[in-house]
Amino acid sequence: MTDSRWCFRVPAGLSDEQAAFAYVNPLTALLLSRSLLSSPALHVAVNAAGSAIGRILIRLANRVGIRPIAIVRNPRSLQLLSDLNLRVTLVEPGDRLSALIAEVTSGAGLDIVFDAVGGEEGARLASGLRVNGVHLHYGLLSGTPLPVSLTTTRPDIDLRFFRLRDWVHFVERGELAREMSAVSNLIQCGVAATPVEACYPLAKIGQALAHNAREGRQGKILVTC
Repeated sequence: MTDSRWCFRVPAGLSDEQAAFAYVNPLTALLLSRSLLSSPALHVAVNAAGSAIGRILIRLANRVGIRPIAIVRNPRSLQLLSDLNLRVTLVEPGDRLSALIAEVTSGAGLDIVFDAVGGEEGARLASGLRVNGVHLHYGLLSGTPLPVSLTTTRPDIDLRFFRLRDWVHFVERGELAREMSAVSNLIQCGVAATPVEACYPLAKIGQALAHNAREGRQGKILVTC
């Protein structure tokens, strides 16, 4: 059971499968990108670009004509990005990241970074930002926070942190309802849709978890009642 204030009607035309994934990734991507992705001239980088939320952020950027720099850790992620409009995809750039960003942006530096990784990789990405560039840190896939030294090595950037839970518990229900409606529209037009690779009944939760752990998985695993 849950409090009714956390329940929202699923719009007609939105499948149960897509509704199940509407809350976390699409809503986070929408809130992160709003008011930032404003011009096709912006230099934008997205790490963990092959993730579900990474691809949504890229599609949101593509809507306004931005061709982001995509950063992935594994070459297998390249096929997940094949239908997106990218300036370049960098695979495991490591210590070369800053130099590659400078080359791709002709020395201008990045305007916006969407960082889902943190740790040293997130810090290297921040080093590629121009003065007053925005570093939006919203995930911790590395398991390591951004280095504390980043605030002293790059005091000239706009470092922002975002946690969906904090936002959701701060806003009123009416605002959350409006944003969920916007998310539903983005899902139905394909911008924020989430690929579903397989559905399993709850009785087969073990198989679902095993499938979820497979390398090369192309979509989410959904457990149904």
